[in-house]
Amino acid sequence: MSEHFGIDFGTTNSATVRIERELIDRYSDQEGLPYPSIIAIDKMTGKVKSRGRDAWKKREKLRESCEIITSVKTYLGTDKTWNIGNRTWRPRQVVTEILRGLKEQVSKISDGVDMDSAVVAIPIGFSPIKRRELRKAASDAGINILNFVSEPSAAVFKHYSEVSKWQKVAIFDWGGGTLDIAVVELNNGNVIEMSTLGKPLGGANIDAKVAEWAHIQALKEMRVKIPFKEMLSSSRDDMLDQAEYVKIALSNENETTIALLDYGELDQHIEIKMNVDKFVSLIEPELNKAIAYLKEAVKLASLSIDELGCILMVGGSSKLQGLLERMSKAFDCEIIEPDKDSDWHVAHGAALLNKTQGEYRVSQNIGLLLSDDTYFPLIEQGEIVRHKEQIVTFALVEGNPKDNPENNPSAHFIFMETTDNSPTVFDCDRKTIGYLSVPSYGFLFEPIELSFQIDKNLLFTVTAKSSNMAQNDYKTWEYDKMRFSYNLPMPNKKR
Repeated sequence: MSEHFGIDFGTTNSATVRIERELIDRYSDQEGLPYPSIIAIDKMTGKVKSRGRDAWKKREKLRESCEIITSVKTYLGTDKTWNIGNRTWRPRQVVTEILRGLKEQVSKISDGVDMDSAVVAIPIGFSPIKRRELRKAASDAGINILNFVSEPSAAVFKHYSEVSKWQKVAIFDWGGGTLDIAVVELNNGNVIEMSTLGKPLGGANIDAKVAEWAHIQALKEMRVKIPFKEMLSSSRDDMLDQAEYVKIALSNENETTIALLDYGELDQHIEIKMNVDKFVSLIEPELNKAIAYLKEAVKLASLSIDELGCILMVGGSSKLQGLLERMSKAFDCEIIEPDKDSDWHVAHGAALLNKTQGEYRVSQNIGLLLSDDTYFPLIEQGEIVRHKEQIVTFALVEGNPKDNPENNPSAHFIFMETTDNSPTVFDCDRKTIGYLSVPSYGFLFEPIELSFQIDKNLLFTVTAKSSNMAQNDYKTWEYDKMRFSYNLPMPNKKR
């Protein structure tokens, strides 16, 4: 396949990048920006009325007739529902609609090209349950997720030639909805997670703050004093739109103007000047929080600030005026500042990884505690994740009848995580992580077959049954706290 897609599925915005041979396509909307992760559902019919940039621009006006759903990424894997019209919406269904919007956008811009598969970038802390739901949502939208990759790994690969000279790197990804920070160790192309931190602090918060400030300035010229929240929905939409424009414009200019031809009930024309100094003063609390969160992530990695070799800044909000200056004062290390295309870097990295696949490796030892107190290894730290099922057979040993007062015989498995994967080592650190009981006849040396694998959603799944029992008498155990490192393919040239 000559076309390789990467998707950065975001809380506020989602970006899609295609690599075809040496050509790179970024699928921006009509504003030249990533696709807003928002849909509007009609309150009467329960059907999607608008999504993407159109829904974002009209979100306040649409609230009168529609349920506006944003930040659905945070609800994946939960029991959250929206009862709208005659239909109940679940997070997976909402995500499907957003991904359909991305797919349609690709087809429209690229003259019928079908994005039928992609590598999808997600936060490191994205739970396996959320991954499973995201994979199903993508499948429902007609997109096969070839692999997941963490957002920091994708960003690192996009910038690999720039960051590979350092061992400890912080990735500062500030987008529209969240601030995601990861501190990673780079070792011969292996990206090892040391700490991660995600906070609900993004560009949307700043847009709202600028809009409120501009509204206060407008009130000084208007005869009617109306709180921003009580303005006409269309006026709020227009002001929020201008606020986003101001945030972007002041990344490159010293001054800009908020201009609205008919703002408010009096249809009054307003022009409000905003310069960089005023903007930075207004968002100073958010900038200070962002720096504090970065320091917190470094501390969680058990590092001092002086051990950090580089900070890689990506995401649209990383371009905010005043941020780089504060970061340079707080950290005495190399800082790779975001360029004008930083909104697309994570999706670009995912597309590169689609084109030149890397590999996951396990970052822990997992096995079984046997009846003689020895350890049987199943998964070993450092092994490549191949998503292949493995099968081992154990023999049931006689247990204590007091442990089974109801005379329901079963085979018991105890799963352990250890610091040493040697079968006979007793003095290493052990931690029990789960149990599995399997129906059996209770015969001495009765064969118990156990199959296990790390699946494509990066869940460790185990299925076990007695060879003497019926086919449907199996039991399953899943472990959703696997830790991985990501082994990047070594780039041969600067990308």
